[in-house]
Amino acid sequence: MSPSHSGVLVPRRQMIMHTCGQCVNKCNQKLSISQRQDIFHNFWQMSDHTRQRDFICSHAIAKQKNRHKTLKSRRTETFHYFLSVGGQKVKVCKAVFLSTLNVGEKWFHIPRVMQSPKQANLFQTDVAVILPALKNHQNSLTM
Repeated sequence: MSPSHSGVLVPRRQMIMHTCGQCVNKCNQKLSISQRQDIFHNFWQMSDHTRQRDFICSHAIAKQKNRHKTLKSRRTETFHYFLSVGGQKVKVCKAVFLSTLNVGEKWFHIPRVMQSPKQANLFQTDVAVILPALKNHQNSLTM
């Protein structure tokens, strides 16, 4: 249990155990439970909502949909979800993505709505490339 901003004790977040039944991505074979636990802990240790949202935006990528069965469909894109394991991005289903991070769909949709086209390129860039540049910039400002 940990205190919230208002002082009320709430249970700590834990990774939700989800096993894919007939998943095309074969998430359970690609990711072990310990790897998912590590991803979960790294995500929540960020403790900054902006960084967490950047993580989600960089690991959930929108692409144009491939099939056009309905003429009047408003859906124009489909989302692909990835989790980083050992420097590699592993494609997973939406259920495993959300349950590994223990977040709801709002965490994913709010950043997408808020980001502008200029920011979309920033979110697609790997965080490992951005962070050193930001640290150099911060160091130059403090000198």
